[in-house]
Amino acid sequence: MGLILAAGILALTASGQNRINVNTAGSDELQTLNGVGPRVAMKFIAERQTHGPYRSLEDLQRRVLGVDDRMLESLRRQGLYAAPPGGN
Repeated sequence: MGLILAAGILALTASGQNRINVNTAGSDELQTLNGVGPRVAMKFIAERQTHGPYRSLEDLQRRVLGVDDRMLESLRRQGLYAAPPGGN
């Protein structure tokens, strides 16, 4: 298990994998997540560039068509998180 400190909250990651901030990740980094291919990565990035950073993963789900509860939970388990750019 890995320990991560993000936005003042201590978080455990199941396998100690790297965490990925949806607000700063590029397409290649997002595509390391199961279920995220080039099209989905570009949807995440285009929405972020058009309407600003995601406030949370739930915000990502509301704003990006096709991100359902199951996908969101999978992404969360894989280490995806939302923090303001410049924040961890």
